[in-house]
Amino acid sequence: MRRWSLARREVEACLTMAFLRSCSSSSNSAFIQRPPHYRKVHKHGPPRNMLEEEFPNAGDASGAGVRLFDYYKTAELVNQLPTIKEKIDFVSPYERPWTRPEKTWHRPWHPALMSTRKAWALPLVPAYFDVLKYYQYLTKTRLVEASLDNYYSGLVPPTASYEKAMQDSLRAILASTRFDSEDERVSAILASLIDEAVFSVAHNVPRLGDFRVAYDVQSECFWVRSGFMFLYDVKEIGSDEVVRKVRKSSKYIGDDRRKLGELAFVSRDRLAVQLRSREPLAPLHSLESDEACHPLFPADVDVTNDVMFSPKVMNLWPDGNPLWQCPGYFVESEETHTYGRIGAKSLSLLDERCKYWDAPAEESTEMWQECAKAQAVASLFTTLCAQAHTHGFTQYTDVTRPFTSQLMLSNGVDFVFAVGQLNTLAINIECDGFDNPKTNVCHVESPIRLYDAYRDGRFYHLTAEGEKEGLNPKDLFSSKMLYNKARTRSIVCRIILLSRNHSQECEKYPYRKMRFVPDVVVSYWPIFLALNTLFFNEYLIYFVKIGFTCDWPCDGHCLSNELRIFLISDTHLLGERHGHWLDKLRREWQMYRSYRSAQHLLAPDAVFFLGDLMDEGQWGDYYTFHRYADRFDSLFGSSGNRPEVHVLAGNHDLGFHYAVSPFRVEWFQERFNRSTVDTVFIKGQPFVLLTSMAMHGDGCKFCHEAEVALRTIGEELACAKRGKCDKNVSVRFDPYRRPILLQHFPLFRVNDDECLRDKDFDHDDPNRNDPYRPTWEALSKESTELLLKTLEPRAVFNGHTHRGCMKRWTRPVNFWEYTVNSFSWRNGDRPSFLLATISEKHVLVDVCHLPHESTVLRLYIVVAVILAAWLLRSLVPVAKSLFLRTRRIRYRSPSGEKLIKSG
Repeated sequence: MRRWSLARREVEACLTMAFLRSCSSSSNSAFIQRPPHYRKVHKHGPPRNMLEEEFPNAGDASGAGVRLFDYYKTAELVNQLPTIKEKIDFVSPYERPWTRPEKTWHRPWHPALMSTRKAWALPLVPAYFDVLKYYQYLTKTRLVEASLDNYYSGLVPPTASYEKAMQDSLRAILASTRFDSEDERVSAILASLIDEAVFSVAHNVPRLGDFRVAYDVQSECFWVRSGFMFLYDVKEIGSDEVVRKVRKSSKYIGDDRRKLGELAFVSRDRLAVQLRSREPLAPLHSLESDEACHPLFPADVDVTNDVMFSPKVMNLWPDGNPLWQCPGYFVESEETHTYGRIGAKSLSLLDERCKYWDAPAEESTEMWQECAKAQAVASLFTTLCAQAHTHGFTQYTDVTRPFTSQLMLSNGVDFVFAVGQLNTLAINIECDGFDNPKTNVCHVESPIRLYDAYRDGRFYHLTAEGEKEGLNPKDLFSSKMLYNKARTRSIVCRIILLSRNHSQECEKYPYRKMRFVPDVVVSYWPIFLALNTLFFNEYLIYFVKIGFTCDWPCDGHCLSNELRIFLISDTHLLGERHGHWLDKLRREWQMYRSYRSAQHLLAPDAVFFLGDLMDEGQWGDYYTFHRYADRFDSLFGSSGNRPEVHVLAGNHDLGFHYAVSPFRVEWFQERFNRSTVDTVFIKGQPFVLLTSMAMHGDGCKFCHEAEVALRTIGEELACAKRGKCDKNVSVRFDPYRRPILLQHFPLFRVNDDECLRDKDFDHDDPNRNDPYRPTWEALSKESTELLLKTLEPRAVFNGHTHRGCMKRWTRPVNFWEYTVNSFSWRNGDRPSFLLATISEKHVLVDVCHLPHESTVLRLYIVVAVILAAWLLRSLVPVAKSLFLRTRRIRYRSPSGEKLIKSG
């Protein structure tokens, strides 16, 4: 039998219940002794004795003491949270549903799985025909029905040009067959209306340039509304008395676990378009004014019997999805334009809903208007509530300043305009001792029709004199209220509904989008494009390439005291024999800009140049050499002590072994302070710098001096390794650390097949596998063995081949050899250098690739083609007119001359 069979579960449940009946530790609250200081949040029952009757506890009188303490304690905790996102998450009533494993493995002795809290969701448009007062109560919003003309007084918009542009757009969209639904068509109409509105006034309203427009906007908020304790009222059968049964009734959906009558609500609204700014709209009134405390409903409204109903009556449904505060953006997005000035929403779904209700014509019109007002209340509260939360306010920490926004609702023909102000969020508690008279407010005006008829491509509207051609002038005037001078309000458009097909309507006016660009830039944009390309290719590209692709190698715990160095090879400064001045300027600027950009971005401790500084150094005289050296210092020199710059000689600086002149060796040593074999210590790390041409091994003076110096360094390293040195031996390598060898030639290898190749240089190099000649392309085998046995290096860095390579050596010691690619475009399309991070434990190396010359040239070619085409297009009409004028002058007839003279 399986362990968890049905019969086994039944037996287990019976034994469990029997055990619980004989045990005092049941999870039922009736058997748990509360601490003496604990009080319930509900009104205490009738007194059980004389003591409770004469000396009632103040906290038990109504339960308000516990509820108030809980409210203010929560507010204190909210204020202690450091970020706004944490505050929103803390006050959220969302409770995730129980998972399937939690339900499957629940046992009777576990605490009961109480149903999780769900929020009642407001639909996109009202799903019941009489919800206006109910929505007002849910949001505590007072409704003011009046015209908004005074709100936008003092503005004279250009309606004549605007009406013509609107009619052209409307005709095109109404005749189109590309829309799948009427909602898409309405959205396209309103998208064109807002475009024309912006184009007609943007040049007179400069601050519109800093506003941000978002389309298809997610506008969501959640809140808790108190006052639903009546849901626990029960009228017994056969009795007229209503009894509130909180203890024995089940928790109502959306209510707190303590059955407080505080239901959670959520509005997941969708705005077609939203305009946001950095500064808020000026408020309709201050929080201290009497207008902020006007009653929610008139005195003749019976709230208890006419307004208060279960959410089910209004066709609301519980929503178990996560809850958000999103006024068009999420708080963690670090949005800078956080104040919603105007939003727009489609009511095409409301038209379908009214058709479904199938009411008489007059009654259907009234229902549409009432539902539109209810939706205005809900949408404005959704945006403003979420906006207040993203500014750090919650229902426990009420707003200290009002939030104002505007809304437009439309089905494409009828338009409803509204302005709302949020004065309070503290609507989640209702008990003795908590008094909050503030109410939110929503000003709504009656619907306005854009047009009454459309026949044969013409629009008509009704007036007192009869039917007239054109759009409704009042609606045109309302749509042009783009800003309020007296109160610094800005509204881009009061007719905004944008669909995803907006770009197709905008193609009719391609140049109107450039109103904020100076005319000279629009007229001569290819010239500005060429100038920007020049600036990018010659300056900015180096920062972009190095900044985004290069960084110091690190094993995850890099320390600040680690040594960081650049390794650069084969700069090959062009000389006077084979170097053209333009080529010289181009290559040297590339190296200068690359080096300075990398130095600025990466800040190395030291820079090592591994030879071939000059391209013709082996042929020059004393003065030519020093001109080379001066040029090198101007390009790569350091103005201070950081970074340290160390230079090695290459075959193009001194010549190959057979052509090395003692004079050039002396010039190099004096100018760059570098001997044939040298040592450098940086942050305790030893480096051995070697002139590769002195490792020929033929016994010449040049080679003999290098071998003697190398043998001396080997003895110092050997005694430091033993930990015991004679008095006549230097202890500069104590404590012992294996040195890092730097030279110009690679160590002995047949070719680059032994390398772990850098993929950026291998795929198109036809000479990659050519054999290396000892003492020409690499050191000889004997010299390599001598170096490795004498120095036992940690790593070896070299250049000379103009290709990147990384080779692993295991004998006589383990180390990596790195061959550095050339730094100049002259030696390849893809130059690079190495970044090395050196510490006591490791030597980490990475390649930093510089901009490709081919990329720069392609950009120049593309821009040159564009510039040439623009010049031809601009010059052809001028040349044609000059040609025609010359032709007329040359072939003028005698009679024509007489006529001209006589005239």
